[in-house]
Amino acid sequence: MAAVVSRLWRAFFDAGAYREVAAGTTGSCLAHLALAVALVWLPSLSSMTSGFGKFTREATAAFDGMPSVHIEQGEARLDPPGRHEIPLEGEPFVVLDPELSLEDALAVDQGLILTARQLVFVSESRKDARVIELAELGDRVITEADVKGWLAALARFGPVIFYPFAVAFSFAWRLAVAAAFGLAALAVAQLLRKPIAYDQAFRIATLAGVPTLVLGAVAQTAGHADWWPAWLGIACTIAYVTFGVRAGVAAPARAASV
Repeated sequence: MAAVVSRLWRAFFDAGAYREVAAGTTGSCLAHLALAVALVWLPSLSSMTSGFGKFTREATAAFDGMPSVHIEQGEARLDPPGRHEIPLEGEPFVVLDPELSLEDALAVDQGLILTARQLVFVSESRKDARVIELAELGDRVITEADVKGWLAALARFGPVIFYPFAVAFSFAWRLAVAAAFGLAALAVAQLLRKPIAYDQAFRIATLAGVPTLVLGAVAQTAGHADWWPAWLGIACTIAYVTFGVRAGVAAPARAASV
């Protein structure tokens, strides 16, 4: 494990690290790639926590004075009765109106709309609207305290739940990128007249992508993503692929232990 961790910083300058991955196992290169992805997402976890907290504070304040929603036999009743609009960023986002027809609810630009018998969510693009029949929810009472409790849970657990999904998606994307740059590594090896197998090329590409991943994350965290445009990331990865192939082609046939 120590060797896997050390490769994250050795990937920037150490030819020996590329020799190790070229002669090592695919499992070890997946480990250092997964670790790199998990680490670069940590600053985003902090930002997500702050963002979730800000959103839920604003939403919690917006739900002050929300009426109780009584659902009985598939029909909604409000206490106190009447139309109630709950704004978000100055625009009505939740509309509670049992007098509203389903057709009128679907005509709303965006938001969550409660009619007498349906709960309708209209997306901002208006290309997607989901309608839930209240009969499917069973008999229940939803109060202001319930909604604020759900928002508090979202603020507390939302970032923690989102983080592993974000890491998993990013890891899958980085694997696809490494597979593509593995082909580039094969081409570089051919130009150097020192051909290597694709599995070696792929392992080199996973490590060559680490500096690009880290530098991009640093620019993003600093609030200057424009410092690290896509073309610069591609150029950086190709440079490290070339560096890695030059080092990796000299790798011994025996797999290195990690």
